Amino acid sequence: MSAICLADAEGEYMATTTVEALGLVKEEVERQLRAKRANHEWLISRKRDLRKKYPDKYVAVFNGKVVAADSDLDTLFKRLRTTLKGKDLSTVAVDLIPTDDIVWIL
Repeated sequence: MSAICLADAEGEYMATTTVEALGLVKEEVERQLRAKRANHEWLISRKRDLRKKYPDKYVAVFNGKVVAADSDLDTLFKRLRTTLKGKDLSTVAVDLIPTDDIVWIL
């Protein structure tokens, strides 16, 4: 069995359960996580190039390619639901591509 910790919208711990108790199949969850990670890594590794084409836009990556981009996140997700109708949207990686690098001073 695989344990899962559940959290609320603020990230506060709510409960611990199992993949099986949620009616999920461990292998499918692992496949989705690997696909999501691969899409996210693709997006991050190409951020510099994406910045030229999609400055200050949210970019969605699915199966290693940009499938949608928009400056409005709600519009982007509407477009995704249409473009990828019938596909598993849980594996899509979405990120904002800022025009300039963001420098955090802590």
